[in-house]
Amino acid sequence: TESIPYTEHYVMSGTAYTSHIDCINEEDLDGMTATGTEAREGIVAINIDIDEDGNVKVRSVLELGQTIYVKGQFIEGVFTVEDTGYFRVKYLKGADPKDLVFDTYNLDFYLPTIDQARGFGIQYPIEVYVIEEE
Repeated sequence: TESIPYTEHYVMSGTAYTSHIDCINEEDLDGMTATGTEAREGIVAINIDIDEDGNVKVRSVLELGQTIYVKGQFIEGVFTVEDTGYFRVKYLKGADPKDLVFDTYNLDFYLPTIDQARGFGIQYPIEVYVIEEE
């Protein structure tokens, strides 16, 4: 990270998803991200809330379009924030919210298969560096 110019640094948790009905809503199974790009390895999703009127509010310290460098025990590399999702700690069977980092500090990594996404589990800590734009 010393050679990568960055503007912000966060310690976040990480989960994973894929284009599978067990990971995302049926209406979102088109293989596209929230920014209109194809879902693929190398992208991450951040959390959003949708109110009763259908207004979307980002619920993350990160923003769509940012390029980030992440370093965790089992994952490392450069990723782009291109997607959004509804991750909530209450959806994790047997999880106590006190054991998890707040939703605003969670990244959801896109992986190609459901087995890989399930196997990723919840990873913490993941160091996240927002790469400085040129």
